[in-house]
Amino acid sequence: MYSQPFTISAPSSGGGILTGLSYLPSSPVTGQDITFTVNTNNPPANPSYSWDMGEAFFDGQPVAWTGEPTFTYNYYNPGRYTVTVQLRDKDNYTTILDEKSWD
Repeated sequence: MYSQPFTISAPSSGGGILTGLSYLPSSPVTGQDITFTVNTNNPPANPSYSWDMGEAFFDGQPVAWTGEPTFTYNYYNPGRYTVTVQLRDKDNYTTILDEKSWD
């Protein structure tokens, strides 16, 4: 098994509700489950988070929609990925309240 550590950088875009992204384990490697948590500032009462994990297979589409600010994912191939999180209100999916990306 090949393993490669990686880091997550500061957000590259977005408004002020999504404020940061943390992950565990703190030194993840390829092939290991990673739990991502997006930090928020005053999210809506019924939040919905879309998680685009940056893999070409999904062609820029979200891997999942969740009602929680956490998501567990596993990168099986080494490389550089951009994680993008969109925040919407479950009552109004058409309006994106915030979006941020991290490398």
